[in-house]
Amino acid sequence: NEESGIIVVASRNVVLHDNTVRSNAKGITVSHQERGAGSNCEWSLDNVVVRDNLVQMDRGHSGVGKWQVSDGDDIFAPDDTRVTFADNTYHLDGDGRYFNYMNRLVTAEDWRGYGQDISGTFIIE
Repeated sequence: NEESGIIVVASRNVVLHDNTVRSNAKGITVSHQERGAGSNCEWSLDNVVVRDNLVQMDRGHSGVGKWQVSDGDDIFAPDDTRVTFADNTYHLDGDGRYFNYMNRLVTAEDWRGYGQDISGTFIIE
């Protein structure tokens, strides 16, 4: 499906690395949602690392969002480490708002300003 890219929802202990994602409406997206619990654990977002990926975006977005959670905006607090983007390379079509953070679309500069992918490479084409 050309819309999907990679989406992680309410998952724990996930490392996404060395992927190539291109021409999708969503590059790599992590979604904080409360989904209850299974027989082994609570279905919640924790310890998600997105690193060393190549993401080519000419539309859509990558990033972190939340939906119907009891902890409010805690996922976006500077000291919250549940989701980390690092060392990814982004090829972006222009200087648009290709990143979702705090449930709004932001620029690459804003994305890094929020502490995400500070070590990443951003190529504006």
